Amino acid sequence: MANIEYSLSPNESMQFEALKNMAASGVDVRKFSPQLTQKLKRAWLNVARSSASKNKSFRRVLISLRKFRKDYWIWHDLGKI
Repeated sequence: MANIEYSLSPNESMQFEALKNMAASGVDVRKFSPQLTQKLKRAWLNVARSSASKNKSFRRVLISLRKFRKDYWIWHDLGKI
């Protein structure tokens, strides 16, 4: 529990400070549209599929990333108030 508190709390709090600094510098901070997010996801999946078929190390990391993302959804869905 202390490890989670130590690693996640500072990281989460740094995000909004960084966003405020960017906005104060004139950056127009916005969320991507769902359409653009889907296009980016499809492009990533194509690149990942191609790279995994050619590179054993990339494939190993991609498998690990996919497992993490699958497991992360448990936290994502239940971890918010």
